[in-house]
Amino acid sequence: MSAPTFLAPEVVQSSAMDCGPAALSCLLEGFERRVPYGRLREACQTDVDGTSIDTLEDVAVALGLDAEQVVIPADHLLRPEADALPAIVVVALPSGVTHFVVVWRVLGPWVQVMDPGSGRVWKRRDTFMRELYGHTMAVPAEAWHEWAASEDFTQVLRAQLRGLGCSAAFIHRHLGAALEDGQGWQPLARLDAAARMLDDLVEIGALRRGREVEGSIEGLLERVQTDASWIPPRCWCARALPPEALAEADPEDGEQVLLTGAVVLRVRGLRGPAPAQAEADEEADEEADEEADEAPPLPPSLVDAEASEDPRLGRELLTMLRADGWLRPGLLVAASFAASVGMLLEAAILRGMVEIGAQLGLVRERLVAWIALVAFAFVLLVLEGAIAGEVRGMGRRLEARLRVAFLTKVPRLGARFFQSRLSSDMAERIHAMHGLRRLPSLGGQVVRTGASLVLTVAGVAWLDLGGALLAGGGAALLCLTAVGALPVLRERDLRFRTHGGALSRVYLDALLGLWPIRAHGATRAVRREHEQLLVEWMRAGLDLVRASTTVDVLQGLVGAAVVIAVIARHSLGAGEVGAMLLLVYWSMQLPALGQQLGSQLRQYPAHRSRALRLLEPLGAPDEEQLGQGARDAGEAESIPSSGALGLRFDRVAVVAGGHVLLRGINLDIAPGEHVAIVGASGAGKSTFVSLLLGWHRPAHGRVLVSGVALDGPQRAALRRRIAWVDPAVALWSDPLVDNLLYGVTSSADAADGGAHFDAALDAVGPTLADAELVDLVANLPEGLQTPLGEGGARLSGGEGQRVRLARGLLRPEVGLVILDEPLRGLDRGRRAALLRRMRCRWSGSTLLCVTHDLEETLEFPRVLVIDEGRIVEDGDPRELAARTEGAYASMLAGERQVHAKLWRRPQWRRVQLRDGQLLERAFTPTEGEA
Repeated sequence: MSAPTFLAPEVVQSSAMDCGPAALSCLLEGFERRVPYGRLREACQTDVDGTSIDTLEDVAVALGLDAEQVVIPADHLLRPEADALPAIVVVALPSGVTHFVVVWRVLGPWVQVMDPGSGRVWKRRDTFMRELYGHTMAVPAEAWHEWAASEDFTQVLRAQLRGLGCSAAFIHRHLGAALEDGQGWQPLARLDAAARMLDDLVEIGALRRGREVEGSIEGLLERVQTDASWIPPRCWCARALPPEALAEADPEDGEQVLLTGAVVLRVRGLRGPAPAQAEADEEADEEADEEADEAPPLPPSLVDAEASEDPRLGRELLTMLRADGWLRPGLLVAASFAASVGMLLEAAILRGMVEIGAQLGLVRERLVAWIALVAFAFVLLVLEGAIAGEVRGMGRRLEARLRVAFLTKVPRLGARFFQSRLSSDMAERIHAMHGLRRLPSLGGQVVRTGASLVLTVAGVAWLDLGGALLAGGGAALLCLTAVGALPVLRERDLRFRTHGGALSRVYLDALLGLWPIRAHGATRAVRREHEQLLVEWMRAGLDLVRASTTVDVLQGLVGAAVVIAVIARHSLGAGEVGAMLLLVYWSMQLPALGQQLGSQLRQYPAHRSRALRLLEPLGAPDEEQLGQGARDAGEAESIPSSGALGLRFDRVAVVAGGHVLLRGINLDIAPGEHVAIVGASGAGKSTFVSLLLGWHRPAHGRVLVSGVALDGPQRAALRRRIAWVDPAVALWSDPLVDNLLYGVTSSADAADGGAHFDAALDAVGPTLADAELVDLVANLPEGLQTPLGEGGARLSGGEGQRVRLARGLLRPEVGLVILDEPLRGLDRGRRAALLRRMRCRWSGSTLLCVTHDLEETLEFPRVLVIDEGRIVEDGDPRELAARTEGAYASMLAGERQVHAKLWRRPQWRRVQLRDGQLLERAFTPTEGEA
């Protein structure tokens, strides 16, 4: 078994759904299996379900931990005999919501808990036990008895009885009787419940340990054989099913017991390599091979997470600083050291002036001395100015390189990266980047202060050789205090900044959803969530200030002791007055320099946290790298750059968050074919087309585009051939013409000389007519140059959809068209006309149209019906409509029935909004449009 670290590594969750991956990351790091939290979190939000403790167990085992999920009596968890720690434990928050925490170790009455929501804390036993979530479930009586008879349970029971003062003979007799064959599960459950009940009575002083407890146990065991109510229900970890549950139980399941306890994922170390089976027979080897073949493969995202490394801050920053060459940083260090020497010489010169001032009798001599002193001060001033200017320049260049690297990296990141991270958190990272320009300045200050400290100790040794040991030891102790506090401060600062990032999410979400929040009366709920986050952020800030203040006090005490010791020792001997004054001055500089060094080093965790949060996306793999390992090294095929694209789905399955969204998709779509996709909400239609857009990756199977596997760089190549129309497509606050042409320039090769852009610009007029935007442009104050406002705020929902449609129509070299509810917000007549127009414009391209309007699909040559992630019907829509028992026919009949019996009812009032005026019209019997 590998020993965990003494302190639980602190991993703070980024959102309310991330306590699972944060707790698992803590366990992995505690056993020195470092898997970056960001990558693990990404995997738990895409391929596996990070909110399930069953999934966390599988992931922990797959990543090398000897982990096992068990349900044990709550009072067993913290006992050393149970050997249950460290473990992920389920607790209940005050709101009633369950939450994962890591229980690391127990020290006396204190329990070390790593709560992903707030960080590492020490709690009293009774406080923590009240937070434990009690889980109750029915289990086979035989299975529970088998576990309870094992050492895992009986060792704890023996310890409980010994703690009650029971003799060894008493324990042996009663435990042996409970474990006798043929007795069943009841005797052991009774003994355990009796021990737990009497332990409570002893704790409150109702019973005395020893014989009184032994007699009470024997009497209690006799009574509960006929009446279990003698022991309160909370004292039973296993009891018989209640009558109502017993009536519903399946007799084939055998006898069941009701088990109550804490849900625990305990880790006993790292899994070692399997022992060699050189002497095993061939049959055993074959069985082992079969089991290995049947074992589920590790999801690709977990493989990537395990292989990835944490960003090395020092190496990355040095690489960026090294772009200026080594000469400038070297000269800066030398100049800082020279400035420190100059500051030390200032005091020595002043002391010399006191002693030799009387010896300079001539005016000329005094003038020369003053000129030399002014020249010395001027040199120091120039040196200080040069150092400050160079440090500021290095900071600006570092920030510029980081910004360029970040903005260059973001477009290359896959959708999976952003799906598992809050947009507000990413915005906060880039916003806080300006603070990194002070990092070179901080480094220069540390070098400067460290050099001054060393030189001051040397000066004290020059004046008093005997005091050098005291001064050097004191300076070393001051440095050790500052450096030793860095891990503590680093953890608290990272926790503080993580909570700050979560807090910014509330601000952004509240601003974006301000009107819905007010309309639905959700103000108090949002305020309550904000208050909870604000309290955690405040606590984290107070912890940081408290730790920083403690370090300041310690350094002050050490510095004062050093000054007193050095001066007291020197005062015992005879010395010059000037030397004494200089020694006092330099000695008093030691604590000031030590505190200054500590203050500078305490700024490092803040810069480190900021830099690590920024470097995480820089270290993430590019989208083109994902899945590239599946391709042959020599494969040189690429997606065609012209013509319609064919699609093939070969046994494709899609998993997100541990939930299967698509399964068993086998499909061929010929180049140029137009296919409608229908199904109930949540059936998997959008997930199906998102495979082609790259939002999801197949967990099993593969997708081929014109015979080329869709992975790695082929995703980017396919996107350049796609026209995508969806209500989720963003509209920018730029002018209308820029919104229409957005993406055209990026989709064209640089070698075409802008031909694609020129062609798209020429096609704007006809496209406006096809998308029915001519009247809109005429009514805009600046025509095509009119800014659309944030998110297209100047447009109605239907107008925004037509702008998105026009943008898709202007795409060059379209080989695949993906329409996902492309005409939402438009009336049925206009939808039908625009859809026919789109199909005509894209007649030479493969087209997939996701829609809920089944009447529209009757005009398509082919329709797919998706239900619960599977393609249940595929064929000509009119043939499918003729199958009265089919899914397509059922949905079509239901839609027609709604239009016939609901929308055509004369009870409805027909009101139209036309040119800003509400007009009511009479009902006509032939009317049927929605």
